[in-house]
Amino acid sequence: MRYYYRSIDHNHKIHTGYIDVESITELEKSLKARNLFLIDCKLLDNKKKNWLSFGKKIEIDQQLQLLFEWLLLLQSGITVISSIESLIEASENTNRKNALQATLLALEQGKSLYQAISHNQIFSNMVKEFIRIGETSGSLITSMNHAYTYLQEQKNNQDTIRQAMLYPMFTVVIGLAAVVFLSYWILPELTSFLLSLDQELPTTTRILISLSDWLQTEVDQLAIILGFIFLIIYLLIKHGLISREKVDCFCWRLPIFGEIQQMIFLSQFSRLLSITLTSGLTLADSIQTSNFISNNAFIQKQIELIYQKLEQGFCFHESLAHTQLAPQIIVSLIYNAEKTGKIAPCLDYISIFYREKANQRLQKVQKLIEPCLTLFIGLILAFFIMATLGPLYKLSSQLGQ
Repeated sequence: MRYYYRSIDHNHKIHTGYIDVESITELEKSLKARNLFLIDCKLLDNKKKNWLSFGKKIEIDQQLQLLFEWLLLLQSGITVISSIESLIEASENTNRKNALQATLLALEQGKSLYQAISHNQIFSNMVKEFIRIGETSGSLITSMNHAYTYLQEQKNNQDTIRQAMLYPMFTVVIGLAAVVFLSYWILPELTSFLLSLDQELPTTTRILISLSDWLQTEVDQLAIILGFIFLIIYLLIKHGLISREKVDCFCWRLPIFGEIQQMIFLSQFSRLLSITLTSGLTLADSIQTSNFISNNAFIQKQIELIYQKLEQGFCFHESLAHTQLAPQIIVSLIYNAEKTGKIAPCLDYISIFYREKANQRLQKVQKLIEPCLTLFIGLILAFFIMATLGPLYKLSSQLGQ
């Protein structure tokens, strides 16, 4: 059971936090071991989500910072418990401090480090797996260094994607904002003026007036209909009437963005397998660990299929060939690596190759999208200008005659 507690120390300083214990008596014993005295506590409903167990995950930048600080402390030679106590003292973030306190209390109850951090969200599931591997193999610092390297590479991938999509998204937002502004504030006034000219209007102007009338009368209904459609799709997916795996498989096979997703996955998958194999895990355990790479249900099912084939006695390249995750060239590379016994270096090569290929593809997509969006917005603005200035130019010509 999870309790929220308030306690006090000998210096009359208040301490708060969360802890998993079976009873209030055990809670008091755990606090007493830390020279704390219970003031009051509250039993939390396990069905309710709280940030320690199901809450919002800490951003990858914060995970990197915390992991870096923790590694520095461990490499200085202090124990795990002492390092966590130092992190608690140095932490200014309340949520992070509470999570570290809960981790410390769990360790003092005799739980392993992996068990102690498994219920909070200070690290992602992947980092937790690295800690479990390091604890099991007796090389915690090495495994945490691998986790830090993996997180840094993941952050670099995210930054590359974010940077590639920044300008297109900015252009789309500005374009939509301009259209909404013109449609709701400029078009109604302009329409009244153009109709008052009492002359035959150009085709572009008539289209613009029809668009204005439609936006004023039908756009609210359209928004309601679209919202209702999205709600139905969400409920169908949530209740399993539409398989999430099929939706994720559709996204995986998209012509451009699906290909980029495949490249990024292959890079991360290969890198993770290389790290875990180097850490001493078996291939089957490494495959199981890689299930935390993505939340994509299609990918997770394919990884599970690889694991099942390995358990049935198939080689790695044979297991991979039964899935839709990797092209034939990757299967051939791994086949040759298995024969030479150099799987980890081969996986590193695959990771680097697909990371660079994904970056190149993102740059090409960015270079393609930017002029297309600029042209699209230019055409919209040109249409508005022609539709509004056309009648005025015609009127001025008539007056000049």
